[in-house]
Amino acid sequence: MGLRQENTEMEFLQTLGLTQNQARVYLALIQFEKTTAKILATTSKLAACDVYRVIPELHKLGLLEILVTSPKEFQATPPEDAIKILLRRRKEDYERTQMEAKDFLKGIHLEKVPPVTEIKKTALIPCGYRAIQFGTPKLLATKKRLDAIQTNRLFHRFINNSADDLKKLLRRKVEMRFIVENPRGIEKPNEDLDALLKYLNFKVRFAKNKIKACILLHDDTDAFISTSLDPIHTPSYWSSNPCMIAVTRSYFETTWKKATEKPKVFNINLTERQIAKKHKFEELHVRL
Repeated sequence: MGLRQENTEMEFLQTLGLTQNQARVYLALIQFEKTTAKILATTSKLAACDVYRVIPELHKLGLLEILVTSPKEFQATPPEDAIKILLRRRKEDYERTQMEAKDFLKGIHLEKVPPVTEIKKTALIPCGYRAIQFGTPKLLATKKRLDAIQTNRLFHRFINNSADDLKKLLRRKVEMRFIVENPRGIEKPNEDLDALLKYLNFKVRFAKNKIKACILLHDDTDAFISTSLDPIHTPSYWSSNPCMIAVTRSYFETTWKKATEKPKVFNINLTERQIAKKHKFEELHVRL
């Protein structure tokens, strides 16, 4: 038997579950009709003590027979039968491992923490496309109110990027309140902002002091907090955690109460009829 062929056959027997020494002894044994341990040691190139240790193991596996002779001789189980025995053992091992795996998973399940869906989250959302991809579904899911504190630059950027979505929400009677820095730069609203200002449920106030933190609050379910005042290259923290929502809500309401209204600035492009309608709606709201 060539060395390469012997190595290949040994590797194959090892894949079926035999150790290297077991494979050596079995391959040596099948070269004889029957033989002694001494000859097996010479043929397999193993120490005699190793051969004597392996023989009972192969006998237990059913791969050799011990003949009642003197000196004691051994006979190999035919390779066809040996392969069937080893494959059957491997199948039994696999099935046993499957059962053990099921028991293991049951134990893990009992100690499992609550599903992730039940845990409120906080995450850092990158700026750019990822922010739009993540934020737009949250925006469109707003049901009752949308509140924001923004610098003038961020306000303009948000309006320009989201005007169509904001109009959809306004038509669904979502209340919107924006706090921006000052009327400077927005005395003459562009087309998008001008269209939004015509909705009575779209309100803008001006912060008394310089804005130091920008936030966007959808109902009381999602809060976005910018990590800087840069409107373009700023990632934001998003959270649905009730504690974070409460802090953001408190910050907005406090700032809203202190903010001032500048109705003349934003009524510059409204007709007298639209202004009268707005005042009438506000008076009716106060009575209710």
